[in-house]
Amino acid sequence: LMRSSRCKMVAVRDKITARGLRNHGVEAVSPGNPMMDGIAKSECPNVFKKHRRLILLCGSRLPEAYKNFKNLLIAIQLIQISSSIAILVPLSSSLMSKEIDQILLELGFKPTHESKSEIGIAGIWTKKSLLIFIGFNQFSSWANWGEVGVANAGTATEQLVGLGIPCVSLPGTGPQFNWNFAKRQSRLLGGAVAISNGYKTLANQVEFLLNSDYERHSIGLRGSQRMGTAGGSKFLARMISNKLF
Repeated sequence: LMRSSRCKMVAVRDKITARGLRNHGVEAVSPGNPMMDGIAKSECPNVFKKHRRLILLCGSRLPEAYKNFKNLLIAIQLIQISSSIAILVPLSSSLMSKEIDQILLELGFKPTHESKSEIGIAGIWTKKSLLIFIGFNQFSSWANWGEVGVANAGTATEQLVGLGIPCVSLPGTGPQFNWNFAKRQSRLLGGAVAISNGYKTLANQVEFLLNSDYERHSIGLRGSQRMGTAGGSKFLARMISNKLF
């Protein structure tokens, strides 16, 4: 179908896919990935800079997201590094706060009753050297501030990888984020999302990424190449206008 004379344009999200299609006789172009549009690349605030930084993405499908949040947080507590760790948790809705707060209390975290509304922080929780920053609808603002993602999500994980941030996932029983989904996601993103088979494995993988600047940046670069660059929406609209109208 893509080789048909009736096909006026083939546009894909990344240069790797476009090159592969051209090798098979399809005149594909890669003007950018619309999924990467609208994600801020702002400077990380000083409140986070003194910590190592994780982005925790538990997904938005309920009640699965709550199970993901608890499992990912149990695993994070097994990470052994000398620095304190800031865990940024951009939740999709403030309606999740009651259940999320209950999970944090069950796991021994204490609320500080602080907020920093100027950067979207609705609550801060602490336990030993871990600090959890809760925000609602803050993903596009916070995503670029993380060093590593711990992520059981779909689109948001791919966007995080597109920013050059490697991720580690911990598949559950689903229905959304299960082993089959995780394996497909990891393959399509060139291994920029590592799959863990248990709490300790995830902790070890995150430790490895935090302790190795080279590996973190190398794997992150691989992921950003697979996702493609921002600006796709504008270029695609212009190409469609020029080609079809």
